[in-house]
Amino acid sequence: MYAAIAMSKQAPKLNLLAGAAYTLARDNPSLTQVELTAHLNTLSTALDTYAFDPAKDGAGPLVRVMLRMLVKAEPTLPATSIPGRALRAHARALLASMQHGLDTPQGLDSPYSQVERYAEATAFTEATWSNLYDLAQGNVALAGAVNSGGIGAGVGVHTVHTTAQMLTSNPLGPWRASSCPGS
Repeated sequence: MYAAIAMSKQAPKLNLLAGAAYTLARDNPSLTQVELTAHLNTLSTALDTYAFDPAKDGAGPLVRVMLRMLVKAEPTLPATSIPGRALRAHARALLASMQHGLDTPQGLDSPYSQVERYAEATAFTEATWSNLYDLAQGNVALAGAVNSGGIGAGVGVHTVHTTAQMLTSNPLGPWRASSCPGS
């Protein structure tokens, strides 16, 4: 449910920040909440180098905007820094997800193939939200950094909320009825 609510926000920066947060915590399990928060703030600042304008960027696949943000953000972070490594690792994984099932370079010749690549990246992004949520369940420092920072504010729910609590603040149409009977 957390991933569905996060994806419903249609926020490219939030998607990238979540992916980098997941990679950051996964690859550096000993980081404290204070360290994670500082690194997430650094990542957020780097992602702000691409000014998302919904009027200009609102049409077309959200993944395309995410790729533009990555192109602007990556050079602002030192390659050897912890946040820089996390963003680069997430960027590589996102790009690799777009190659899933692509047999030949000519495979992108048709518009359908290109749209399919965006669908693969969108599925990867939703899975990343689920992975972040799952990792936060066993990592108090990550949960604290995510819930009290830009990710928690952007999603509007926290990793400690129950499904019913999440749906109360973010009704998702038919899912609410099927997930919370009687509400």
